[in-house]
Amino acid sequence: MSSAGQTSRRQLLSTVGAGVVGLIIGGAGATLIRTGPAAERTVTVTAQQRETVTQPGVTVTRTAELTRTVEKTLTVEKQFPQAPEAIRIGYSISLTGQYAAVAKRQHDGVLMWADWVNRQGGLFVAEYNKKIPVRVIYYDDESNTERAIVLYEKLVTEDKVHALLGPYGSPLTAAVAPIAEKHKKVMITSLGSDDYIFEKGYKYLVQPLTPASQYLYSSIDFLKATDPSANKVAVIYRDVAFTKVAGESAVNYARQQGLNVVYVKSYPDKISDLSSVLLEVKASNPDALLIGSHIADGTLAVRQLKELNINLKFVSVTVAITEPAFVEGVGGYKAVEGLAGPSQWEVGYNVKNIDYGPNASELIATYTAKTGIEPTYHTTAGFAGALYLGYAIEKAGTLDNDEIRKVFNTMTLSTVYGDFKIDPATGKQLAHKMVLVQWQGGKKAIIWPPEGATAKAIYPIPTWDSKR
Repeated sequence: MSSAGQTSRRQLLSTVGAGVVGLIIGGAGATLIRTGPAAERTVTVTAQQRETVTQPGVTVTRTAELTRTVEKTLTVEKQFPQAPEAIRIGYSISLTGQYAAVAKRQHDGVLMWADWVNRQGGLFVAEYNKKIPVRVIYYDDESNTERAIVLYEKLVTEDKVHALLGPYGSPLTAAVAPIAEKHKKVMITSLGSDDYIFEKGYKYLVQPLTPASQYLYSSIDFLKATDPSANKVAVIYRDVAFTKVAGESAVNYARQQGLNVVYVKSYPDKISDLSSVLLEVKASNPDALLIGSHIADGTLAVRQLKELNINLKFVSVTVAITEPAFVEGVGGYKAVEGLAGPSQWEVGYNVKNIDYGPNASELIATYTAKTGIEPTYHTTAGFAGALYLGYAIEKAGTLDNDEIRKVFNTMTLSTVYGDFKIDPATGKQLAHKMVLVQWQGGKKAIIWPPEGATAKAIYPIPTWDSKR
């Protein structure tokens, strides 16, 4: 072939190759960008070249089939689905009714979390390749289980929430758990500690706080370490879900630790006089009394200990101990001096290596600036439960609840609230530890565990006569 023919052929191939690649790019509707994963594409181009040669007396037309492989690297921009305007997190909370005093603090914690997230632009969800703000949707359940059930159905079916937070307390949490399960919505049980809730085979519940069965363990550990001779223990508890579990477990744990449980008594939910029970406690001559209570009955029990002048070396009261209403009901700071009880978290409890979220100083400063008071463990529990949910959403990279729940199965985390790790099968908390607090000089001091103590324990506690 002539030199001119060869040139013509090369030009044809070049033109055809470029044209096909251009066709591919245009036809795919792709956008060329300089970043992102590259897609290698190999294109084989076949074309025909027609050449006519004229010689004396003869005209010859030759057709040649030309083949060329064209390789181009295309970077195609990924198209993400439309993101929701906000990630909707729903729950009911007892703004009125018997649980209102402490439930409002849990609610404050959730709102503080939402503000913390939104000030950072929201939660990053890889599925949408963007940060999405959070929106909390809540209703007052009036401390009523039937109303809570109706509200959780509404949250899922009408408000179309993406995930759930639990209400305050074990009774309401137990009531709404089947709804979360039915609709396959992850629910963080921020203040639902009763063990039996997590023994029903639910797959979408996640517990961030220490279970009820371990509430009085720190009191027993403290007593045994502080005074080995104080081996006689009495246990009384209110006969409802959470306090019953706490009381019965305390009896078993005390015996496992070699203590002599000299008296055990449960009392009805609605009670206005515990004097007969307390006189029986006195007759059993214990060194220590452990009380599984909520606010009203715990306050009643200690006030009547004072009125009956029953003195013990150590008294530990669940739930009520951390509340201003308890101090007022017993007779002021002087009256409660030396009294102790378990807490999920307290001011002064500092986690050394926080993996995620604000530290204690930041949380306390934010809450105090807003309310004028320091947060209780209910506030921090509300904040932490939502914090864990947000973290899991970001790690899952999606709002799919099954994927979010899978993240929780292997999630280990340290936050301002403490350590987090669950049993993957039940959702029950394994890592979070409680502290033991004691009233000292008008303030709550952490006296157990030793590595987290903010003050030396007052032991034995002062007699009632010395505090009058």
